[in-house]
Amino acid sequence: MITRLHRCRGIGSVLVAGLSAGALLAGCSGATSPQPAPSPSHVSSSPSSSSPRDLAFEATPSESAEQKRLATTFHPDDAQPTGLYLPPNTPVTVTVDRPADAPAPVLLVGTYGLNGTDSGEEEEPRTHELPAATTTVSDPTGGLLYVRYTNDGGSAPGITVHFGETARPVPYHVLGATPAAQWRSALDAAKDVPVAQLVGEHLVLTVSLDSARRNAGQDPDALLREYEHILAVEDTISGLDGKDPRDRRSPLRYFVSEGRAGINPNAYYPRVCYPSDSIDEVLNVPTLKESWGMWHELGHMHQQTAWTWDAVTEVTVNVYSLAVQRDAGRPSRLADDGTPAEVRTYLTGPAARRSYDPMADKQPFVGLTMFEQLRLAFGDGFYPELHRLTRRSATPATAEEAGQYFAVNASRVSGRNLTGFFTAWGLPVNAKTRADVTALGLPAPEQDPTTLAVAKAP
Repeated sequence: MITRLHRCRGIGSVLVAGLSAGALLAGCSGATSPQPAPSPSHVSSSPSSSSPRDLAFEATPSESAEQKRLATTFHPDDAQPTGLYLPPNTPVTVTVDRPADAPAPVLLVGTYGLNGTDSGEEEEPRTHELPAATTTVSDPTGGLLYVRYTNDGGSAPGITVHFGETARPVPYHVLGATPAAQWRSALDAAKDVPVAQLVGEHLVLTVSLDSARRNAGQDPDALLREYEHILAVEDTISGLDGKDPRDRRSPLRYFVSEGRAGINPNAYYPRVCYPSDSIDEVLNVPTLKESWGMWHELGHMHQQTAWTWDAVTEVTVNVYSLAVQRDAGRPSRLADDGTPAEVRTYLTGPAARRSYDPMADKQPFVGLTMFEQLRLAFGDGFYPELHRLTRRSATPATAEEAGQYFAVNASRVSGRNLTGFFTAWGLPVNAKTRADVTALGLPAPEQDPTTLAVAKAP
């Protein structure tokens, strides 16, 4: 089970037949997939300009289909941004031009995680069906507008949606399409709207107008490119190399939104929520390049359910954080906070007292060391292939089965019998798992992975 919200802390066996050890150890690349981009015709958001309200949309997969394909608990979302804001209790006329064979779109009012908390008490976007050619929509809370236009059963034609004049444009920047000067002009001129939005190929970043203005000196394209790079690194270690349709990067976007002051950064199904009193950290390129907190929260979006049991929710998330840190050429976080000494104390203690789950829950960086030793022992292709394997496997039904799934399939991916390694770490390996691993006929590791010093990891 995964807890409802995942906060940044300081910061049964399933076998897949027919895959050789060589194939399992193959590496991956950061290939991209086609992404429906916001139409360049509506990137202008200055009230002094003629902001077009006829927006074109292409169908995307649904968020549920992508969640299932990626085999993750959290996921990107299928809401496509418009750059328009609807005030509370204000009717807006929405006209949809769609072929007869096109599915009906849905209008969403409100943004995932905006003004959110770390307790689960926040408003979800409200949905309004758009089955007719023209629909009048009013919403008591108001908010940014999005269009959900999905099709999981093959192709669907594009549609055009027209929004009436009561929908107000907000400062809205699209990576590679909006000039930086236009973004800054829109921030200066904006009134009667509370938010601003930046949109990349895989990201929707929504912040208060005050926060956007405070950071207006930043190059918005450079900021979005850094987010895209972080996501590309985390997608790469997730094995999303695009060589097989099951392993393509998602065409949907992750939502990152400004939350309330004083909360912990957190992630929930469709979004990352970052506190308003820390938001400048993730709106500036130099500090975003050092933001373990953002790497961590975006990492939650990549955790696969099959090998995320309760005790490792705040542990395996940092497999992705470490990948971003390595990509930046920085020393391992595992060299900090006394972790190497704590690892030695734990691994050299009496075997009978080693119990991985309670330890990892209290000492997540010590627990992370077990996962990092696997990468050091078996190479950078280990986690990409584990992710690919998991996308082809059935998800375990219980937390206990998730741990056993990991023990079996880590052995399968590495080509080595790792039951001794997991036993040394105090991770329970039951009789069925031992039998399943034995049946694979794998040799023991040539070097004991528990001896590898992660503090010196490249």
